[in-house]
Amino acid sequence: MSLFIQRMFDGLAEGSIYALLALALVVIFRSTGQLNFAQGEIGTLCAFFASTLTLSGLPVWLAILISMVIGFVIAALIERVVVRPIEERNPGAVIVALIGVFLAVNQLSAMFWGVDARSLPSLFPTDADSFFRIGDAAIRYERIGIIGVLVVVLILLYLLFNKTKIGLAMRAVANNQESSNLVGIRVGNILILGWGLA
Repeated sequence: MSLFIQRMFDGLAEGSIYALLALALVVIFRSTGQLNFAQGEIGTLCAFFASTLTLSGLPVWLAILISMVIGFVIAALIERVVVRPIEERNPGAVIVALIGVFLAVNQLSAMFWGVDARSLPSLFPTDADSFFRIGDAAIRYERIGIIGVLVVVLILLYLLFNKTKIGLAMRAVANNQESSNLVGIRVGNILILGWGLA
């Protein structure tokens, strides 16, 4: 039974990482109605920035915050420079453009940082005695921390999309940009916010 509990928490933690990546796609789709095929590459680029910043001596939490800001700016620029001009002329071509962004970001990452794997220090304790027990099962705090991050992000996104004016504006823009513009929603700003937030 202890092995089952331990493996269950390991699986939930690994699944939480994939769920967080999927949430980024959902945020873009819920706020803009578009699928960002370059989302994974933008996340990888931000991970390389975080790794570089930690290697330069910054604490890991500060490196992650700075990388999140960099990711926000990159995604907002992609929306403004690539997606918006193409969407106005040919909405179907946005998919092809985002695949092009995917390939470009992939190659830029390889050009600047290479293709070798990099490690990033954990935000949570990882030493030999940083675990708690459920019966005979030893559960690492790192696993609980990853699951906790997913739960917090889910709650915050639920509150954003259902309880705030900005979230309701994002949903309105995703449903109908023209009608949203008519009722006074600044569609361009909402689109940038949706892309950056993802």
